[in-house]
Amino acid sequence: AEQVLQVYANRSNSSWIESEEWAAPTIVKTDAIVGGTSYVAQAERMLSRGEIAFAFFDDGRIVERGGGTFGAIPEPSPLLSTDLWQAIKELAPNKVPSTQRLERLSVVGRQLLHAAVTLEMSYGAAALSRAKVVVGIDSVHEAFFASELLQWGHFGFAPLNLAVLPLPRFHGFAEDKARGTLAHVKDSAKLLMGTGYALFLTNSPAEAYTLSDGGDPMVIADSVLGWLERSGVVWLSSGLLVDMERLRPGEMVDTDFLASALFMGDTAGANMAMEVMKGGSERDARTHDSIVLKRVRAQGGEVSLRPSCMRTVCSYQILQQHLAAEDGFYVATQRFAFKVPALRPLLVDASQFKAEVVMQSFYAYASFDMADISSFQGAKCVCIRTRGRPGPGMTDSVLAQPWLSYVAPILELQDQVDSFRQKAVQLIRSEGLVRASSNAEASIFKERKRAYTVVVPITLEQAKMVPITIKMARLFIKNIVDRMHLLIVLGPNDTKLQASAMLHSVGDKELDFQGQIVRSVVYRGDMPKDIDSVAAYCDTHGANIVVVPSVALCAPPSDLGAASGSLAMAVCRTVTSLPVLVVKANSIGKFSNIRTMSTGSQAPAQSSGSQVLGPRSGLVAMCHLDMSHASPLIEAFGPFLCPKRDVLFLAKTQAFEPRSTQLSMRSRRMLVQARMSAPAGMRVEERAYAESALVDLPKAVEAENVDVLMIASSGGLAPSKETEDLLKTVRSCVYIHRSPGPQRTLSANVDA
Repeated sequence: AEQVLQVYANRSNSSWIESEEWAAPTIVKTDAIVGGTSYVAQAERMLSRGEIAFAFFDDGRIVERGGGTFGAIPEPSPLLSTDLWQAIKELAPNKVPSTQRLERLSVVGRQLLHAAVTLEMSYGAAALSRAKVVVGIDSVHEAFFASELLQWGHFGFAPLNLAVLPLPRFHGFAEDKARGTLAHVKDSAKLLMGTGYALFLTNSPAEAYTLSDGGDPMVIADSVLGWLERSGVVWLSSGLLVDMERLRPGEMVDTDFLASALFMGDTAGANMAMEVMKGGSERDARTHDSIVLKRVRAQGGEVSLRPSCMRTVCSYQILQQHLAAEDGFYVATQRFAFKVPALRPLLVDASQFKAEVVMQSFYAYASFDMADISSFQGAKCVCIRTRGRPGPGMTDSVLAQPWLSYVAPILELQDQVDSFRQKAVQLIRSEGLVRASSNAEASIFKERKRAYTVVVPITLEQAKMVPITIKMARLFIKNIVDRMHLLIVLGPNDTKLQASAMLHSVGDKELDFQGQIVRSVVYRGDMPKDIDSVAAYCDTHGANIVVVPSVALCAPPSDLGAASGSLAMAVCRTVTSLPVLVVKANSIGKFSNIRTMSTGSQAPAQSSGSQVLGPRSGLVAMCHLDMSHASPLIEAFGPFLCPKRDVLFLAKTQAFEPRSTQLSMRSRRMLVQARMSAPAGMRVEERAYAESALVDLPKAVEAENVDVLMIASSGGLAPSKETEDLLKTVRSCVYIHRSPGPQRTLSANVDA
């Protein structure tokens, strides 16, 4: 019986296709338009002025979840509310990277946040404040989306500019024999009616609303299209939430596609544009459920037909004929641009939609596709082939393990964008931050990479140095398993209340969100040996590096007692098996200068006192080439440099032959070896000096505005006299690299 009903559904779906005459479509390529015209600049101006709005539509997809238990039966979860990293951990754990990941963010949140970051980074904060966004959400998950908007601060958009359009679900139809009509059956499941119906709702009054910061809904009395038109919006760019390719960096806003739509609107009178891509085989047409053809007898008749509706003999022959065309065929990517004033009169008569009849059990459901609007009377659709990514697959309503494996690299690329992660952490409300960091979803997934542990000992007197110290310590936090330990070192006169206040006032908002900061307190009594508490903490927690601030080492050489009472100097003398980065208050480098933190240019002030860093600027590092430690030193610090932004100077002191201006053979060999050890793609410059390190390195640091001076010291031993003198004289942070060895205990008085 179900098969018989499906036969009738196939005939219904293909009847209008068989009644038309079809030909190859007319395709416009962006390369032929944007190169010699000014429409790209016009599209960018319209984006800046808020004259191009964005629409995201939910098409009811669900994602398989493993339930967090090994061997559990996969369970469905709505795509729009799913944290894909959790699903990937459960069903495709081999695809989970160890790099920084932004977890606990839903798919709809990723799409909106990515759009906000793209607009702000490319066109400025003013463009973001003017941008209008329409989100068509399954009404079943409307409450979830409303809570997401409040928790994440509307993802950066102005609250009154983000319209929520609930999409209703409908029961299936069955024949009412008494009346001879189709009627809804209340016992049947409820399904969405497709993206075409969602687009139709944008022209219906009082269907959408905005949500204030306080959570109060404000109904848009007019239709969504009327609201957009009153706001000065001319074009509406639409897509699907399942379109993961748009999450790649730089893919959310395709200015070439928009420019081509503007050009064709001015020159050919087009009122809508459909993005297409070249198909390679019948599988592409089936996967995207699309083949773009042109109606011969209709005006402006480019239409995206659905192969799922071409299951009769005649319609299948039409499909095969055009799939085998000599010039190939094209499929739609489900990305459109509509001219808002022209769209309103089109969306009046819903009967123009070519409804697809979908059978489920003994009930029939009507599904409307957004691409059908190109077949409406009065529609003038142009097909534009871009250089963009392929569109989403349309055949699978349940997205399983293969799809998650495909999506994982895209999410990794998105999460590696500093501005994306930082925007998310900046927007989330403080209560949401606490909830996200403390109530993470349980999972059997175990990270593959070993954690890198950074210990940051600070005293209460060094409160002003904390922001720049955390900024420098973040250089070593590369993966989500890495941890930063903020270690408050209390003196005999300090109180627990002071320590508690400092612990809650300092930190990093992004690392707090990811649960990567550990706060601890150690006590330093009257006895000199109590400085061993820092070394013991490093040993207990498996520290990989110590980052310690210092003001005392910036004192003038005449102040002999300042260095002896320095916490940084004590750590360098005590923790002799680990590398130590000393963050000095008088560093002159642009990246490590404490003034960049106090002015707020690098770290916007947060109400909680925590800092959140934007995309970091370039760092200047200088490596002092020693006879035996140059290559290990560069190989140890190099992975924490960014080849695209940072600069590495190779400095060789006493580099010349006696009484000559020629480099010695040893110096040449060391420079070559050091350059070979530098990270690939790193900008490396060489500097040769005649005098000793103590004489020339302080001058070199100031001449090149160095942020970090890298020097080597023997492991298991306290720093040499020359190293301690360099710590006092250079005006930069100092990274001391050591080979593994036993620790020694310091017996010296330490008071600050």
